[in-house]
Amino acid sequence: MQPDGDRKVVVTLGENTLQFRTYFNSLIDYYKLDVLTELGDPIVLGITLKSPFNLLVRPELQKTIGSLRMTQDATPFGSLGQTAQLLWFAPDDGFSDDELIGDVTTLPVTYDFEELFPRRNNPLT
Repeated sequence: MQPDGDRKVVVTLGENTLQFRTYFNSLIDYYKLDVLTELGDPIVLGITLKSPFNLLVRPELQKTIGSLRMTQDATPFGSLGQTAQLLWFAPDDGFSDDELIGDVTTLPVTYDFEELFPRRNNPLT
């Protein structure tokens, strides 16, 4: 991976001061994001900047930092900050990925594990 367009900025999101490092990965043709503490300690490294879902998937990050989302996929080179923009939503804004899915309905699926994985008469040894 050869980083191009490497940038580091310090931002304050709510009560959190963070460093964002963005760079372009020419192997996958996408921008990546590293989120660091104010002192430079890593929080999340190598996030591919794709839309529309929350880039901070870990619940503890969503509760403390909030959500980071792209307006569109950050590709090709030069698109970040132009056509593809990074948006921040506070932890308590109530915005969820479910709102982006639209009319998709997910039904619970029940599996018959006995049918899927029948018991063997001769156990493996």
